[in-house]
Amino acid sequence: MTIQADRKVGPKGLAAREALARATLRLIQAQGYHGTGVAEVAASSGVSKGSLFFHYPDGKDQLAVAAIDLAEADISHLLRSAAASATTLVDAIATVLEALAADLIASDFTTGCPVAVVTIESGGSNERLRDACVRAYDSWVEPVREMLASHGFPAETAAPLASTIVSLVEGAMVTSRARRDTAPLRDAQLMLGMLLAANGEAS
Repeated sequence: MTIQADRKVGPKGLAAREALARATLRLIQAQGYHGTGVAEVAASSGVSKGSLFFHYPDGKDQLAVAAIDLAEADISHLLRSAAASATTLVDAIATVLEALAADLIASDFTTGCPVAVVTIESGGSNERLRDACVRAYDSWVEPVREMLASHGFPAETAAPLASTIVSLVEGAMVTSRARRDTAPLRDAQLMLGMLLAANGEAS
């Protein structure tokens, strides 16, 4: 995702905004929302603290929303790319789960989904963050729903099944990180394949 421009911010400002959002995303993934401080974000991004508050005057909450928006866009892109390149639903789901598993392994299981982290830590007490998390989850459900619909699932089934798939994958990500093993993601891939095959998506 590219941070959107406005009339007051030039290319250097946009680069600083994105660097700050990306640093926030990495830190939240690794140590949680409450464990991430504004000074740490500035140091990690290479952007001064003064510039941080220029671009994100509301501080930590605004940075966290920007980080969630980046995660939303990254996963949405993965989902839509998988849908475009795979010939079957089973293959598309496999592509997504294999990519998520690879990310966990590459981080040595030290990073997870930032949206899940923020939801658990602050989703019940901070409406701004909760709204950002809801937008992210909705943005992931929609391309899955579209995939299901394009493969013949009726609307009354595609929407709740898409929501279930996203919830299952999120849970498998959390469990895989806790176990330091991608077996829960592999189990999710196996069971989703069986479910889709049982509903006619076997080719």
